[in-house]
Amino acid sequence: MSRRILLVKFGPIGDVVMATPIVEAVARLYPGDSLTWVVSTSIAPLLARLRPAPEVVPLDSESLWRGSAVQRVRAALGLRATLANRSFDLCLLAHAHPRLRHLLWGLDLGELRAFDLRPFRRMPLPGRRHHHEHVRLLVGNDGPDSSMANFPTVAITAPPIALPSGLRIALAPGGARNVLRDDPLRRWPLEHYRELVKLLIAARATPVLVGGPDDTWTKPAFADLPVVDAIGCTSLVGAFDLCAACHAMVAHDSGPMHLADLAGIPVLALFGPTDPSEKAPLGSHSRVLRRSQTLPCMPCYDGVSYARCSANRCLAELPATVVAEAALLTASSSSVGSGQGGPA
Repeated sequence: MSRRILLVKFGPIGDVVMATPIVEAVARLYPGDSLTWVVSTSIAPLLARLRPAPEVVPLDSESLWRGSAVQRVRAALGLRATLANRSFDLCLLAHAHPRLRHLLWGLDLGELRAFDLRPFRRMPLPGRRHHHEHVRLLVGNDGPDSSMANFPTVAITAPPIALPSGLRIALAPGGARNVLRDDPLRRWPLEHYRELVKLLIAARATPVLVGGPDDTWTKPAFADLPVVDAIGCTSLVGAFDLCAACHAMVAHDSGPMHLADLAGIPVLALFGPTDPSEKAPLGSHSRVLRRSQTLPCMPCYDGVSYARCSANRCLAELPATVVAEAALLTASSSSVGSGQGGPA
């Protein structure tokens, strides 16, 4: 018997990307089931690119989390009104915040499976790849024979900005910021990105800078260098298409890192305070780069907070020369615009 499945996962961008293997798993394991996804309004256009595309219910998550009392109530009531006359057989709540359980209370959602931070019921489990944990939420079992996570196929279109020929390497110097918090400890220092740009140019590669409107503070660092600067100049799906047209991406743990991973290009992921075993790119040609000698505090992020730290040495002591060499090597394995199996 086919089921109607509701997935509630609305942000940030990287977390939504790590949940997209649910789309592939539903199509592969439960081909008769239908999937409806509650997602942030700003991310909804990206989900429309997935194949098969889930039904999307957009949510004003910014108002829900950071709005005034009136805005929060309006966003919550709007979602409840959309779902009030519908019934589901299975609800996957891929958030652990108890407020969201209250938001869904009383709706006809069938069986509820949810992420949980309580001891002995923790999910995602520390040290486990979050892509796989989302699929585990769907299949409802654990063990060596449980289904692995795979990205769905994604439709790719021409990039919104003309790109030069030759080797193109995307860089995301911003990111690590969402509606709930700013995480500067996750970022590789901006001056290191500038040095990396110089090294890539010297190697005859074209640096392509990607990022959203919140990342425009990074733009002055590259204003005098011959780069393709698309920071704040594209939509989310435009940034996705731009990444797909590059041979590789260099980024710290952030939304753009996951976006490039979904686009199917090799990602050189720079990790420090967060655990790569949980959030590293899924692509087979991607690789993780960390400080050559780990510090006793690495990683320090526990899913809620970081260690008290005034200078993230775990990333700051990762030199641009090492990153440049690894970036050029990573780009050499590229098949541009693969879209995890090709454009749909």
